[in-house]
Amino acid sequence: MCGVLASIILLLCGCTSTKSVAPLNVALEEDYIPLQEEVWAIAQADSLHETLLSKGMVVKDEQADALFLTVKHRLLKDQPQIAEHIRIYLLRSPDANAAALPNGIIYIHAGLFPILDNEDQLAAIIGHEIAHVVDRHSLRAVINQKNTFIGAHVADLMTGGLGLVYFPALASLSSFSREQEEEADMQAVIWLQAAGYQPEAAIEVFRNFTTIPGAQHNQASIYSSHPSQQQRIASLEQQLSVKEATPSPSPDLSPEFLAVRVTQTEAVVEMHLRDHRYILAETDLDRIAGNLPQQSRVEYYRGEIDFGRARNPGDATREAYWIQSGKTNFSSANYELFENQKDQNLQQAVLHYNLAANGEPQQVNAMKRLGEVYLYQGDNQEAVNWLRRYLNTAPDAGDERYVNSLIKKAQNTNTRKEIES
Repeated sequence: MCGVLASIILLLCGCTSTKSVAPLNVALEEDYIPLQEEVWAIAQADSLHETLLSKGMVVKDEQADALFLTVKHRLLKDQPQIAEHIRIYLLRSPDANAAALPNGIIYIHAGLFPILDNEDQLAAIIGHEIAHVVDRHSLRAVINQKNTFIGAHVADLMTGGLGLVYFPALASLSSFSREQEEEADMQAVIWLQAAGYQPEAAIEVFRNFTTIPGAQHNQASIYSSHPSQQQRIASLEQQLSVKEATPSPSPDLSPEFLAVRVTQTEAVVEMHLRDHRYILAETDLDRIAGNLPQQSRVEYYRGEIDFGRARNPGDATREAYWIQSGKTNFSSANYELFENQKDQNLQQAVLHYNLAANGEPQQVNAMKRLGEVYLYQGDNQEAVNWLRRYLNTAPDAGDERYVNSLIKKAQNTNTRKEIES
């Protein structure tokens, strides 16, 4: 789907020349008179932000907002005017990405949190994006890709107004030159050191990105753009080596960062499950399994992954094939693999759901899922037992009509076929 959306936007995009623009500190002065193109670009960025807000893509999370604010002010402690201009928002997206707009808005995708180990690495990303704003890279990108905004709005209408087209639009607007990327990398390191963060975090983020399944095929991420990862790592290593040798202490894992990381990674796992990305869901779940206070909830998610693979073997096959090959033509994919593993995945789902339903605390939704699994398998009596237990345990869940319909369906011997359809 993302490939189709990106194609629509690219077809509608065009380029226009850009004039020389003033540095941000000059542009923030009261008597500054902006270029007409600059006024247009900032207005478009404001409009895009309002659109993302209206479509529910910007997450309102007090803990994340407070964390962003802390990091921003540490990085820009000597530049209060710029700090006031920069606004950082959490975007409801499972992709490991970030974006900066010419109006000073920076988006941190929720999908970044699973691969971040500490606040220092988050600061490295935020510092990198702030540098794009301060150096006016974002402004030049919007002026040069003027029709990207128009393309995104048109494509949104063409795809039902779900707003998904704005993610590839943001990725397109965050595509910078090799020199601009290196400038942002190096400026981020300077700010990290001045703020007392570990500057090596800027390099660690690159390495963490490679742990995402299929990362080598993702050309839309800030950490896969040109110059290549290895070139950018080499430049950063050289920059760090020529600076005064001061040992960097290991960063503390702040409770504020850990709380946001766990909350947002769990949200990302749910997004992956919604999109039938089971390998990605499992990978990100493993990253925080030891930090979730409720291990019964971990078991519930593992059940969701296995049940999802059993019900949607085609989607599971396509995901695995793309991760392995990077190809979106799935004609050569081995669809028999997950078909043949269907019963095994169902058994694993039952195991995990049982641990979740009988764990401490009990995961009530796991009871309903067990009813659905047994119904899917054709074990009607066991399905009825678990569905009734669910209704008795959660009488105010609000889905009584649906659950009762499943109980009635349990009398049908062709249940599995009906659920598959």
